[in-house]
Amino acid sequence: MTEPRLTLSTPCAACPHPYNWHIPGGQCQAGDEEKHCGCIAFAVPAPAATRLTVDNITSDQLDQLQDRLKAEQETSRRLLAQRQEMAAERYAWQERGDRAEAELQRLREESPWLRATAEDLADAKAAIARVRALRTDWLSTGAPPIGTSIARWWDKRLIELDAALDEPKEPTT
Repeated sequence: MTEPRLTLSTPCAACPHPYNWHIPGGQCQAGDEEKHCGCIAFAVPAPAATRLTVDNITSDQLDQLQDRLKAEQETSRRLLAQRQEMAAERYAWQERGDRAEAELQRLREESPWLRATAEDLADAKAAIARVRALRTDWLSTGAPPIGTSIARWWDKRLIELDAALDEPKEPTT
């Protein structure tokens, strides 16, 4: 007599869930984390493992066990090394974040000084623009007319230059 063939949709005799809810291990997995169905209708008993003792172990079995032990130790060593590398990398990222936060705090503290410096720079650029406009005006005017006192003419130009440097607004053209 052959055993009935199981498919994923084979109904369970003990609960309302099909076979695919009983995989792996045969215990029904239907339900949430705290409240599983728990049906074990499809559970297959595991074969009884024979425990090796000093009296019944062969040298080949001992070699296999030692090889497995070495492989497990190597795997453990590699996993530990990887974990240490990941921890070092995580620490480095945390350090970078701490440095970035400190730099941000420093910039926030310096921002009033930076704003004042930017305003001073804008004022200086405006003064340079006014002086250049004055220079263009002087070049178009040319030399002083004949009979004009050079000292007075020069004093007038110096007054215009002082006004251009001290003027708080942009020149109008």
